[in-house]
Amino acid sequence: MGSEHEEPVAGAPEISQPEAGSESGDPVLRRRGRKHEAARRVMRWAGAGVLSVLLFATVMVQSGRGQRMLLDGVLSRAEDALLGTLEVQGVRSGTLLTGATLTNVTLTAENHRRLLTADSIQLRYSPVALFAGAPEVSSLVVWGLDLEISRLASEERVNITRLLRPRVDSDGVDSVSGGPTEPIRFGRIGVREGVVQILHPASEDGRGTTVESPDGEGRLDRLAFEAIDFDLEDAELDLSGGDEYLRARLASLSMDAAILAEPLRVDEAFGELTFGRGGIRVESGAFRLPGSLLRGDLSVGPREGGDVWIFESAAETDGAGDLTDFAWIDPRIPAGSFRGAASVRVDGDVEVRFQDFEMQVEESTLTATGTARFGRELVFEDLDLTASPVNIDRIEPWVPREAPLNGWLSGEVRINGTLARTVATGRLTLVPSGYGGAATTADFSGTLFSGVNPGASGFEARMNPVNYELVEAFFPAILMEGTGTLNLDISGRVDDALRFVADATHRTDGLMESRAIARGAVRRTDTGEWILDVQGDLAPLSLGMFSAMSPDVDLGGTLTGTWRAEGRLRDVSIRAALDAADGRVLFDGVFDMSRPGSFYRFDATAEEISLSTITGRLPAPSFWSGGLSMEGRGVRLDSMDAAATLTSTRARIGGLHVDTVTAHMRASAGILTVDSLDALLGGVRLTGNGRLGMAAPLDGEAHLDFSTESLAGLRPLLLGDTVIAKDTLTAIETTLLAWDGVEVDALPDTIDVRMHGVANGSVRLVGSVDALNVELTMDVRQAIYGHNQADSAHLRMTARDLPALDGAWDVVLDMHGVEWEGRSFTSAHFDGDMISRAGAAFLDVVRGPGEEIQGRGRFAFDSLGGGLALDEVTASVDSLVYSLARPTELRWDRTSLVVDDLEITRPGDDPMRLTAAGSLSRSGTSDFDLVVEGLHLGRVARMLEMDDWTGGGHADFTLSVDGVAEDPAISAQWAIEDPVLQDVQLSRLAGELTYAGQEAQVATSAWSGDHEVFAVSGRVPLDLALSEVLDRTPPRVMDLAVRADSLDASLALAYFQVLEDVVGIVDGSVTVRGTLDAPRPDGEMTLAGGAWSIDALGVRHADVTGALTLNPDRTVTVDLSSSATGQSTVSGTVTLVPLRNPGLDLSFAFSNFQAVNRLDMEGRISGDLLLRGPFGRPRVTGALQVDAGTLFVNEFARNAEVVDLSDPRLFGADTTVFETQSLIRDIQNPFLQSLTVEVDLSVPRDTWMRSEEMSIEMGGDLFVRYDRIQRDIVLVGELEALRGSYSVLGRTFDVTGGTVGFAGIPGVNPVLDIQAMSRIRRRFVEALEVNATVEGTLTLPRVTLATEEAGVAESDLISYLIFGRSSSELATGQQSFLAGAAGSVAGAATGAITTLVSGAVASQLGAALSQGIGVDYLSITQAGNVGFASGITNSQIEIGQYVGQDAFIVLVFRPLQARQSGGSPFGGARLEWALNDDYTVEGFFEDRFLRSGSIGLSGLGIAPSQILGVFIFREWGY
Repeated sequence: MGSEHEEPVAGAPEISQPEAGSESGDPVLRRRGRKHEAARRVMRWAGAGVLSVLLFATVMVQSGRGQRMLLDGVLSRAEDALLGTLEVQGVRSGTLLTGATLTNVTLTAENHRRLLTADSIQLRYSPVALFAGAPEVSSLVVWGLDLEISRLASEERVNITRLLRPRVDSDGVDSVSGGPTEPIRFGRIGVREGVVQILHPASEDGRGTTVESPDGEGRLDRLAFEAIDFDLEDAELDLSGGDEYLRARLASLSMDAAILAEPLRVDEAFGELTFGRGGIRVESGAFRLPGSLLRGDLSVGPREGGDVWIFESAAETDGAGDLTDFAWIDPRIPAGSFRGAASVRVDGDVEVRFQDFEMQVEESTLTATGTARFGRELVFEDLDLTASPVNIDRIEPWVPREAPLNGWLSGEVRINGTLARTVATGRLTLVPSGYGGAATTADFSGTLFSGVNPGASGFEARMNPVNYELVEAFFPAILMEGTGTLNLDISGRVDDALRFVADATHRTDGLMESRAIARGAVRRTDTGEWILDVQGDLAPLSLGMFSAMSPDVDLGGTLTGTWRAEGRLRDVSIRAALDAADGRVLFDGVFDMSRPGSFYRFDATAEEISLSTITGRLPAPSFWSGGLSMEGRGVRLDSMDAAATLTSTRARIGGLHVDTVTAHMRASAGILTVDSLDALLGGVRLTGNGRLGMAAPLDGEAHLDFSTESLAGLRPLLLGDTVIAKDTLTAIETTLLAWDGVEVDALPDTIDVRMHGVANGSVRLVGSVDALNVELTMDVRQAIYGHNQADSAHLRMTARDLPALDGAWDVVLDMHGVEWEGRSFTSAHFDGDMISRAGAAFLDVVRGPGEEIQGRGRFAFDSLGGGLALDEVTASVDSLVYSLARPTELRWDRTSLVVDDLEITRPGDDPMRLTAAGSLSRSGTSDFDLVVEGLHLGRVARMLEMDDWTGGGHADFTLSVDGVAEDPAISAQWAIEDPVLQDVQLSRLAGELTYAGQEAQVATSAWSGDHEVFAVSGRVPLDLALSEVLDRTPPRVMDLAVRADSLDASLALAYFQVLEDVVGIVDGSVTVRGTLDAPRPDGEMTLAGGAWSIDALGVRHADVTGALTLNPDRTVTVDLSSSATGQSTVSGTVTLVPLRNPGLDLSFAFSNFQAVNRLDMEGRISGDLLLRGPFGRPRVTGALQVDAGTLFVNEFARNAEVVDLSDPRLFGADTTVFETQSLIRDIQNPFLQSLTVEVDLSVPRDTWMRSEEMSIEMGGDLFVRYDRIQRDIVLVGELEALRGSYSVLGRTFDVTGGTVGFAGIPGVNPVLDIQAMSRIRRRFVEALEVNATVEGTLTLPRVTLATEEAGVAESDLISYLIFGRSSSELATGQQSFLAGAAGSVAGAATGAITTLVSGAVASQLGAALSQGIGVDYLSITQAGNVGFASGITNSQIEIGQYVGQDAFIVLVFRPLQARQSGGSPFGGARLEWALNDDYTVEGFFEDRFLRSGSIGLSGLGIAPSQILGVFIFREWGY
């Protein structure tokens, strides 16, 4: 534009310059020339004037006076536009044309309040730009700026809005005057060390800094920005009257923003800045705080609709920020990092709006979205918090109370309101540190109130699960375990009534689920008293949930019922009616709950409370019925002041019956007084009274007296709960216990748990409970405890300062007639005293005439070890005396034993000497030697009462242990002259062992005469370290050789204790290599000429030969056979893996093998058995058949002491006594302790029950197992009574059927159900058929008689059996005898005696002959009816024999009757033939009086004396 304007001006002279000769010729040109000349003259004068002005201005701007004159003119002009005063103390400038520095600048408002001050203002500008009409300042820098933006309470507007003077425009409207119409541009505006403060009337709830108002009207909130250093670029100042005064680009900024008490530090800032009526605003800014970089907007200005200036900022992080940059908002903000967006508004309070604002404090993470206002109280508006997770420690500063536990919270929650009125909803999970670590999750919603009137409104919480171990954190005295649920509903305020309903469940392993419900209200009165009205239900409550409070108590059982607590907190009435542990509890009391323990009064009654259910420490059954009344204050025994009465009307502690207990007690001033105690406990009467201090130095004295006529009631106190003796169990009980998981084999026998005796004594107690002196005197007579017993004992004991062991003790014990651990003593005396765990003792034990042991010594001990100093020890056996050669001492601690020169000697012709000296250490070095010379093994066995040991010999033995515990050097040598082992006499047994470096070299040999019969030698890897070692079998190879040369079999088979009278020779050799865990044996041992007896079975097995072959694969091949008593073989393998529990796979084959041959039974068997499984759990299966067998009932009866069954007074008698006869119970072998037997036993024929009264053949199938408790065989099943006879009162009954049942009871005593029939001839009428039923057991049979013929009385049946006729046909004497027999009255008649005698003789003779002549069946019975002569002459003989397996023939003879009558002695014959298992054919030719025919010659009037017949039987069943 300038160049276009200047070109015409430059060319004007050229355009207006006339050509030569034209000026006079052209008038127009002449006029133009004159005008131009005039213009030139004006321009010359104007230029001269401007030059003069410039010359003057130059002089003015370059002189101080001139600069001041110009500054005053400017200030005068500025004051015309300002409502205030602008003062500048001075100006410094070389020339005002390019800039100036104003010093001590002050701007005062119209109210004379200073608005702005500056130490100096430095201006840089261009004069050309100023004169060109485009105002521009290249640089403005203010030093020491102090700007105040304020509004006092007496003012309506902010001071800066009143700064410019208004003017009236052409329309009569006020407008800002004096301002330039064009904006002023600034290249740069800078402030150094500036302060801007904003003041306005203080709000009531503001948190900022306040100052006194200068007008005296209250206080002003102060918002200050201090230490300001900033630079603005491209600034534009517009004072034309618009809303924005200044626009600029913020190039840099640092300041301290004192928004609240703590300043906000801004290290650097950038952005677009505006300043105007709306205050100061920075947009699209970047703000670097000490630890954070934020991007967003910031503003400081008046709030909308008011003149109060506020601070606002909306920003989000660039990367991770430092939370400490926001500690100015609230000092509780911790150190940490954050990400996300937030806006901050400071308007009295600090309002923070979060948007996905994630805070990370160490391991805690919290994300917030919503609003939180920080003022006098914390206010939340739709604040959503997500914890993932947050440590509880981080929350504590924000809640009113300190959290009682540590842990982690996770979940989501929305909060509205304040901490005093919080509306919350959400779901949180707490994982505690400790307390089992189990989580607790709560879903909740509602309003909670805190403060002076706490409460809730519609608050609901559903907690599932709940970790009940957290209860301890809030109530340290209550320890719980387990999880459950809790539903809680709360509504109301405590000043009115806080109502609640709580429903809790609890569950834990091993306990039934518990449930407790409580509902009620809590209210606080105007006077501050608390009123309760709460009731609840337990449905049920398991006491086991509190077991952690007292682990030793082992709580259990449940409480079910209702309870109620009501009244003032200082005297709450509590009532409860509960079903507790199978019993009933009623409780009624008053308690001061405002000060727990300050007062209480209650009565509790219990009925049949199972104490063993409540605590597992008491044996079952334990229960209590009684009452407890108590009133007083205090809960600690050493400080309470209370009185109580305890009664027990019926109780039991295991087997200990507590019949009655009555105790009246008082506690006061630390003294417990028992006014009276009277109790009967397990048959022991206990009485006493007195007083004791609860803690030293308080003391007292009490007395107790006790007595009992039987110690049996105290057995549970020593042996635990009710004891089950395995020898009293039936098979069914054994099975039931096994099903319940009881290891029946481990149960004791009756003799192990017996306890008896008479006792009485007294106890005197002096002192306090924690320092008690006790004096006890007790006498016991006829005491029995398990296998131990004493005829009498007297004990006197005194002890001081119990329960500690450091006091003085004095014990004197005298006993007579003692049996202890299988050893007998005539008397024993012990006298000992001790103080501070050190004392002296004397022991004198008399075993019998000439046998006495005495010892005297001193001892001391503590928690680390102890010592025993032996002064004198002597042992006398007959004329031999063993004695301690000199005093010696033994000392020990946790790792070592030291023996100081111990020597025991026996002088004489056959001397003995034992010496021991040195130390054995499990952690250090050992040096120990033991020497035994001339030890007589038989005398040792006698002294130790080893009656079952049959050994003997003179032994010498040496042992040496040296070196460190981890690798000691051990050597031992032994030699026994004339040893006796298992009744086998050898000449010598000797050997030695050396150990070092985890290897033992062993060599031992046995000689018979000069012949070595047995030898073992080689090396074995072992770890014999004296220190603790986990594995004592190093993985190294051993090399062991075993050799037998004509070794007596009784030594080789000594393990099998059941074998008696063993003979035979064992030869062979075996080498063993490999490791101890995996040995590799190789070799063979043979047995020749073997024989042995098994007394328990009554058999002797001879001609036993065989071999055991040991193979490198750790299997043993077994091949044994015996042929002396039938054929039997054993074959198979034994696998020695593992060695301690080898595997068995053996087959047993029997053929007509004599299995048992005793007085009560005999039998031969055939079949096969398998023995398989590990040695510790063997199992026998298979099938056997009884080839021939007999049960001799008389021997069973004799063992059971059963009376003669022929006594007529026993008819109809009943008994429930079961006596069994053992099969193998007398066989003692550890192998049988875990044996399982499952064998099918077939009894086809030729198996009999025989006695003086019976001879019955049985057949059928049985199942055989083994009862490990009774250590005997168990038979299960039924055998059928096939045939035979039973004699009752001398009359023979033929067996017609029945069963012999084995009910699974160990041993043999089957249940009988046998039917038999006898036909009795009668004159002129048909024979009478009398039926006999034999029931009961084999040892206790029970016989009943009956007949199908009507009108026959029982007395007639007995009369027919005895006399062969009815009672009405008897003579007077016979009737008297019959009356005596029927009425159990002793009487005698010749006929009766002869009948009975002859019948008994015949029965016994038949039983004896059948065994003597070797027939299967032989019976001698009476076929006649009356008289001694007829009883003998009418005797009938039956002989039966098996022909093969299926045919049985019986021949009947009457030799005496035939001789008398001249007839044939042959009475008939019978043949039975078993076609198969279902059909049997019986043919007979017998006396017609013993059989009744259906079709025959009798129909033709011919009555033959014998009858020929055939029966076909078929058997079936289900």
